[in-house]
Amino acid sequence: MPSLLLLPRVRIISTIRADRIRAVTSAASEDPATAERLYERFTQVQRTGLIDRLRVAAEVGEVRPDADFGSVADAILGSLMYWVTARRSDLSIESVDSLLDVLLRGLRTEPATGS
Repeated sequence: MPSLLLLPRVRIISTIRADRIRAVTSAASEDPATAERLYERFTQVQRTGLIDRLRVAAEVGEVRPDADFGSVADAILGSLMYWVTARRSDLSIESVDSLLDVLLRGLRTEPATGS
């Protein structure tokens, strides 16, 4: 049975879409009301979904139930936003998998073994 912790694969962000995200992020940094509207429309749904998925994983014993799932969701979403706003060209499924592995390793209920 696949792990409930496995997050859905993210779609690679096209250059055009990345440019739009950077423009919206810039607008949000200049106006708190715009930032709040953008959070409610875009980020909140993703953040809430990640938190819900982590809670389910905790319920079935895949991750520590004492973890701050809000902080975990913020770290994941913030890291992806960094890739986009920094114009990183190396965002790929593999790089996202690597990021998730590093961020989620500390949530596991059993210590990871090996390298």
